[in-house]
Amino acid sequence: MEIKEPKIGKKRDIFFSIWIVPITALIVAGWFLYQYYSKIGPEITIEFKSVGNLKEGQSEIRFRDVPVGKVTKIKLKDDNNHVLVIAVMDKSVKPFLNENAKFWIVKPRIDFNGISGLETLVSGSYIQMYSKYGYEEKREFVGLDEPFVDTSDIKGSVFHLFAEDSRNLKVGSPVFYKKMEVGELQKIKLSPENDGVEFTIFIRSPYDKFVKPNTNFWALDIVSINFSPSSINVDIAPASDVIRGGIAFDTALIYDRNKTLDKNHIFTLFKSRSDTFKKRLGYNINGSKNLFEIHFEESIANLNIGATIEFEGFTVGKVVDIKSRYDKHSMKIDSDVLTKIDLSAFSEDNDPKKGLENLKRAVENGLRAKLSSSNPILNSQYIELVFTKDKNATILKKKKFFVFPSTKTNNRELMKSVESILKKINDLEIEPILKNINDILSDNKKPLSKTIINLNRTLKSLNKVINNINDFTSSEDFKSLPKEIRKSIVSLQKSIVSLNKLLDKGNKQLTDEISLSLKNINEAAKSLQRVLLKVEKKPNSLIMGD
Repeated sequence: MEIKEPKIGKKRDIFFSIWIVPITALIVAGWFLYQYYSKIGPEITIEFKSVGNLKEGQSEIRFRDVPVGKVTKIKLKDDNNHVLVIAVMDKSVKPFLNENAKFWIVKPRIDFNGISGLETLVSGSYIQMYSKYGYEEKREFVGLDEPFVDTSDIKGSVFHLFAEDSRNLKVGSPVFYKKMEVGELQKIKLSPENDGVEFTIFIRSPYDKFVKPNTNFWALDIVSINFSPSSINVDIAPASDVIRGGIAFDTALIYDRNKTLDKNHIFTLFKSRSDTFKKRLGYNINGSKNLFEIHFEESIANLNIGATIEFEGFTVGKVVDIKSRYDKHSMKIDSDVLTKIDLSAFSEDNDPKKGLENLKRAVENGLRAKLSSSNPILNSQYIELVFTKDKNATILKKKKFFVFPSTKTNNRELMKSVESILKKINDLEIEPILKNINDILSDNKKPLSKTIINLNRTLKSLNKVINNINDFTSSEDFKSLPKEIRKSIVSLQKSIVSLNKLLDKGNKQLTDEISLSLKNINEAAKSLQRVLLKVEKKPNSLIMGD
């Protein structure tokens, strides 16, 4: 048997066989590395106030709901007041990392605007991105606290509002006109003077054309009650509006229909719709209000911050601050009251500059600020602008505000008027009427014929009281009475006239209707008695309160 000699391969073939696998693996790995790094875009840094449950290596950055980046690192800023989020972006969004880019954290949220971000309960919080093509490339950004709303491609107008507080509104809250959603709240910030809150709203076209200089804006309230002489209207907001909140506006398109709106016009955002119905002069806009300081040398113990300033029964301003001190010379308390007066109220065309000129002219002709009591029972005071015989004063400028002259309340003349009024009220012979009414009410369960007999006995007294009240309410002294006393007297007069008409109908009404009328008279008379009792104990309470 022939044995064949083994053949030995060349060295070159052995080398190729050993290294073919590693070389192939290296080529594949290189390809994957190329694919990975070719998609990686720039690294960016976003500054937030808080981390918002973001996770390193997990949380995404989304642009138009497409993942375009990932958070790689989270650290505190050097001042320890903010958080820096470092993320690696995809190369595809590099053109959008410019001055138009905006970032905010999406997380579960329940507030006045509703419920949002529920998907993050499963996927976790993420960063939402907004941008469009721009010119300036950026790598460092400041994150937003609220979602950004782009209205650049929507036709409409931007308007500015002012209020004392935020009215519990949030960015994104809807704006309504005639209960239709026509816009949204874009921005909320403190005013430069830190005296309130400024709002920026966007109203879509064509609804923006209904905003005029006399438009009223108010924060939506849950229940709106409007009293009118003939009815009471109660409007309850839908549950969805209560949850979301929002702003509503309305315009009387009769007056000022053709007036144009200034770009810098700032509207007042009222607390509720009913608050817009209060009598005011001018447009009540923040830009037309100026600070006026009024000095009083008499007690302002019942004058509170927020009290109104009235002229001829119309509200023209309010008290914004009070500073009181002891005067060693007079040994009394004198006070400086800082007020904010709407100058547009004193101009025919609601021009604040003309309003200031007219107000200065009025002061030179005797207009003064005076303390008045709006309600002797509640002991509340307000400031009233009245004309006096003193024409030796003018409005002066003091630092950032004007100085408005005041006049003292003439206690002697007012007390003399009060004494005369009390005498006339005592002559109305209310006591006998009350006694007769109480007797009738106590006999209310007896047969109708007996009640009618008692009523007829009282009829002559009622007619006499009606005549006395009519004479008194038409006198000048009645007009100088405080509102509470006037209200009680008028209520008593109406009740007595109503009863008199009831008796003239041939006694055909039922006993319960008669009893109801008598009770109204009784309540009105008792209300008047309480006021008189208070005045008798302390007559100057009509002027100074308790």
